[in-house]
Amino acid sequence: SQGTQVVLASFFAFDPGINQGVFVGAGDYNGDIVADIVVAAGPGGGPHIKVFNGSGTSLIDTFFAYDINFAGGLSVAMADINNDGVAEIVTAPYTNGGPEVKVFRYQKGQLYNFYAYDPLFTGGVFVG
Repeated sequence: SQGTQVVLASFFAFDPGINQGVFVGAGDYNGDIVADIVVAAGPGGGPHIKVFNGSGTSLIDTFFAYDINFAGGLSVAMADINNDGVAEIVTAPYTNGGPEVKVFRYQKGQLYNFYAYDPLFTGGVFVG
């Protein structure tokens, strides 16, 4: 038999009028031992990253990961890249952007970046 599914929380990460979709990741971004939620707008959206606490009730961090005029959306994920026990945010342009992957750390900004493919490639990258 199948169990009953229950919505634990729901919220609008961006303006409710945004209809291009949202990429979502989860991990302990601020080191409080509770998973946080990272979001980025999908194709047609800007390079805006937002991080909420696990219930979506409090904005922990917000920043633009790439040039503010970029509108191809971002793929986003969280992972403990540097093995320090706290998740970093990994981003990349999703469509119509180059293959530059960036890694961000809470309260420290960008840790590093690299090109997943030839820098002239404009097909985007999925980091999830």
